[in-house]
Amino acid sequence: MILWSKGLGKLVLNMRLSERSGMKADAPNVVIDGTMGAPTFWSYSVNLDEKDVVEFLELLMQPAPVRFLIGSDQRWSMLGSSLSGIGHFVVRTIYRFLGGRAQPAAQEDQTGSENGRA
Repeated sequence: MILWSKGLGKLVLNMRLSERSGMKADAPNVVIDGTMGAPTFWSYSVNLDEKDVVEFLELLMQPAPVRFLIGSDQRWSMLGSSLSGIGHFVVRTIYRFLGGRAQPAAQEDQTGSENGRA
């Protein structure tokens, strides 16, 4: 993901969610932490509430992202990873909203990968 803002001038920030240092559900948000890539190596924290997650999923279902995925050389790998991640997220979120206890810390994503897998 490339982040840019007019306030940054010509500086472009590189942020790879796959290289995050952690992700957790911290009611009422999902919090994703990590470090930007070169040239800044700034720490970041993305806090998404329930509405943000729904809006992001709706955004990804628009024609342009779907066409992008269909035309991508890595579409099947991306699709499988995305569906798996979305499925885990949805199940855990529903479970927690229905009053279930949070899963043990060992199962939370603290390493930037799901259950220790890259």
